[in-house]
Amino acid sequence: MSRLSIVITTYNVKELVLECIESCVNQRIDKPFEILVIDSGSTDGTYEAVQSRFPMAVRLMRIEENVGCAKARNIGMKEFADHEILMIDSDVVLNENALAELTRCVEPGVGLVGGQLHSVDESLQCTAFRKPTLLSLAGRMFGFERFLPLFLQERYSLAELERKSHPFWTTGAFTLITSEAVDKVGGRDTDFFIYGEEVEHAHRIKDAGLSVVFTPEAKALHYGSSSTLQNLSECREDVYRGVLLYWKKRQPILYPIALSLVVLRLTIVLICTYTFARKSRAEVVSSHADILGKIFRSELMSRGSH
Repeated sequence: MSRLSIVITTYNVKELVLECIESCVNQRIDKPFEILVIDSGSTDGTYEAVQSRFPMAVRLMRIEENVGCAKARNIGMKEFADHEILMIDSDVVLNENALAELTRCVEPGVGLVGGQLHSVDESLQCTAFRKPTLLSLAGRMFGFERFLPLFLQERYSLAELERKSHPFWTTGAFTLITSEAVDKVGGRDTDFFIYGEEVEHAHRIKDAGLSVVFTPEAKALHYGSSSTLQNLSECREDVYRGVLLYWKKRQPILYPIALSLVVLRLTIVLICTYTFARKSRAEVVSSHADILGKIFRSELMSRGSH
């Protein structure tokens, strides 16, 4: 196996990233590994706190602005191109044997290995997924995906998350990327800011003939959305933008239908919120109207350039 590294990307979650790093330092594995923390322009003292508490245990890199997950993670991949790289978000706390369990799944032909995440209340989070389809997208947009037969849902069931499997993609918050994958397909697509980049990357990995593995033996706590919750409007926009970018780049023939589903969802939410909760949800109305406007402007510009 290649050398081993952990890359942590963080933005304005000082206390969480310190807990994350502590869990990485305390990994029980009979192989040396490096830890790189990439701070994307935090203003809450993250850089100084990490530097003070872990002066020798980690490498610390500061970016002067928040460039998003894809660009930040690519910096880590460039630093450790010939390593197996565990990519984790700063609100993830690893069980002490998580890294060892992930590396046990690495063998020739494997491009990506994901582990099992749970919330503070010990409930499982969905971290393994089937290939996105128009039906699963419609179910996600309009809230009926859980009523579909399991094989038609993108999300894995709780039972499926308890056994080792080969999903289409795993969540980017807790994923080991092999040196073989980096060599064959490179890093994340930097057109994505935060959401959607992991499924697009997994799609390219699968297209290159490599497999994706999920193992429930590698476990970690995930507080969840700690950075993105600092600005809900931007978070909503990034989610929809990530969905559309994935379909445009990886399933372009079906993109017009995916676009129609997203626009319909936004329009319904906008109309319902404005009609029934105008005063209390003014921010939601403004946010969804702004997202719709940006989608239409983007489509007009895209068609005008062809």
